[in-house]
Amino acid sequence: MRSQSEVEAAKADVQNALYSMKIAQTNLANISGYPIFANIIPKETIVNKLELIDETRTPDMLYAYAIITREDIKAKQNNVKALKAKRNSNYGDFIPTVGLVWESATVGTLRYGGSRNDTYGLMITVPFGKNLGANTFTKYKMDNANYMIAKTELERLSTQIQKNITDNYFGAKTGNEIISAKNKQIISANEGLKQAIARMKIGEATYLDVIEANRLKTQARIDLISAIIEYNKIQLSQLFEIGGMNFFEVKQKYENSIK
Repeated sequence: MRSQSEVEAAKADVQNALYSMKIAQTNLANISGYPIFANIIPKETIVNKLELIDETRTPDMLYAYAIITREDIKAKQNNVKALKAKRNSNYGDFIPTVGLVWESATVGTLRYGGSRNDTYGLMITVPFGKNLGANTFTKYKMDNANYMIAKTELERLSTQIQKNITDNYFGAKTGNEIISAKNKQIISANEGLKQAIARMKIGEATYLDVIEANRLKTQARIDLISAIIEYNKIQLSQLFEIGGMNFFEVKQKYENSIK
């Protein structure tokens, strides 16, 4: 009775682990643009790491690339430039205008004749703005407020992108270490199962010992798959952050991997 209960408990553990793996794989499909209701659980042998980002690229290098490729950054940069130009145009209401004045006349008498006399002058006009500057100052304040808001939004977006890139960078490094550890865990679990079977054959272990060893082996494999999926999600997220996400290419690679 006790052995049957432990067998069923071991089966339940395996199912829970499989469920966790399915959830992780669904999240991966969602972030990569693949239909989440499709059958997206591939065979274990074809779950591979997606090396989408060169590991030699530092966060600063990736951020510099993102700034020149992301359309949302470009749009906000152009908006800031336009609003700054609009704000600065208000200075035109106070810019002096300079003009050259020229007059020509003939002086003299009818008896002795006349001579031509040319007079040149420089005329400077200093405006005081619209409504003696009141309207101009009011418009300047409104335009400057809009410019500062747009500038703050650009800085906030840039900071968020930089943070996400940095988080993904170190997340990928940690993910690589976890995958390496899980591979070693699988080797150890395989050896443990072999030893349990050998010991059972000579009467030094029970069938429950073999079941437990097999459960550990299965859990180790599932843990590895889940670690690879999490690593792939980070890679896809990083690809999006630097403005290099191409859903068609990602989906095509995935579809080719499950054929």
